[in-house]
Amino acid sequence: MWLTRYEEVEMVRKVRKMLGKVRSECLELLRKVETHLGHLSDLMENPFAHDSQAFRNEHEVLEDELAAFAKRFRYAKKETFKVTESLMDSADIAERI
Repeated sequence: MWLTRYEEVEMVRKVRKMLGKVRSECLELLRKVETHLGHLSDLMENPFAHDSQAFRNEHEVLEDELAAFAKRFRYAKKETFKVTESLMDSADIAERI
């Protein structure tokens, strides 16, 4: 399938940009989760050496960030399928002509 119209190319370009942002957010969240798990491990080894309230606050922020990421990911997935469906429909129409 070839993208022949400028509008089609722009739709794909926007989705590609959105997916790039989602990917970088995902990598950043993975880094934060890894750090958080390290803090959890430290807290389990020595509960009095670390501030448990700071850990809870960090956990709450991370939970909110993960929920927001899940929403953005679902939106990106929805837009990807919408653009794909539109391109497939236009390809079908072009083949019939």
